[in-house]
Amino acid sequence: MQPISIALITPTLGRSSLTRTLKSALPQLSANDEWFIIGDGPQPHAREAVAVLNDERIRYREHVDPSSSYGNSQRNRGMREAQADYFVFLDDDDTLLHGALDAVRREAASGAPLMFRMDYRPGQRLVWEEPVVRVGNVGGAIFVIPNQVGRWAEWPQFDQSGISDFAFITQTLALWPPGALRWCEDMLCRCDWHGGGQPSNIELGRRVVIHPTANIYRSSIGDDTKVAAYVEIGGASVGARCKIQAFAFIPPGVTIGDDVFIGPHACFTNDRYPRAGGDWTRESTVVEHGASLGANSTILPGVTIGQGAMVGAGITVTRDVPADQTIRDGPW
Repeated sequence: MQPISIALITPTLGRSSLTRTLKSALPQLSANDEWFIIGDGPQPHAREAVAVLNDERIRYREHVDPSSSYGNSQRNRGMREAQADYFVFLDDDDTLLHGALDAVRREAASGAPLMFRMDYRPGQRLVWEEPVVRVGNVGGAIFVIPNQVGRWAEWPQFDQSGISDFAFITQTLALWPPGALRWCEDMLCRCDWHGGGQPSNIELGRRVVIHPTANIYRSSIGDDTKVAAYVEIGGASVGARCKIQAFAFIPPGVTIGDDVFIGPHACFTNDRYPRAGGDWTRESTVVEHGASLGANSTILPGVTIGQGAMVGAGITVTRDVPADQTIRDGPW
């Protein structure tokens, strides 16, 4: 009887961490396994890393994703091309733990879809925490499924951190009988921060979801907060259940309360007269509980945005915003 074969599928943006990912999984491959490294467009670093290995089981591909779904189109391409018995989805900043593929082969004898566990460093927790399919408790990197026609869905053509994984998982499980998912205690992989291990100078609450391209340092983030792609948070305090959309900039001196919405490209400043050289005069900014800041809003330093207030898209805020007030015209 042939051993169960595995197709690893890794979308890549050419991160330097791909080298670590390759080193973690290569010794675990069997002769019949295959590994698809699929660049989001041309990725010279990834192409070279695969070429150096000179291993016919590892195949480099390039696939331009017009929807910018951060790897989902690449995963779909790999699934369509793979011939192995089971799929494992490993990102280019994940580390496959020792013995992981042996555990996959052992559990795959059941023929069922599998949910393993992951050491999720950005959230300082294990995923899954309980055997329940819900957002934040499961992920694509630990969802291992049979390569059977009609038994897997495609990855969705959008990216919301944690949501696209959840959509893929639930849509795939809908193609199986109820209760088919097998929960496995084995730790499959470790998810690190983009660019290396988790910084030691941040404090994260439980169930925090952070996109791997976000840059966070010297900050605290409360429970159940979601941070989207390319956000920068440095020296700030963010409360619980907040949603911070892509490309927001939150510098030192900013305090954000609970249940706050920060729209895409929202920008806080912390010095009224900044210069490239010399000392800065930092002023503090406070966003109180339940406030919302629209896309492209700019918040000057030293202001307080009151509880429940709403700042419209593109507005520059130069003074305090009273609680529950909606700012439609600016500058304010």
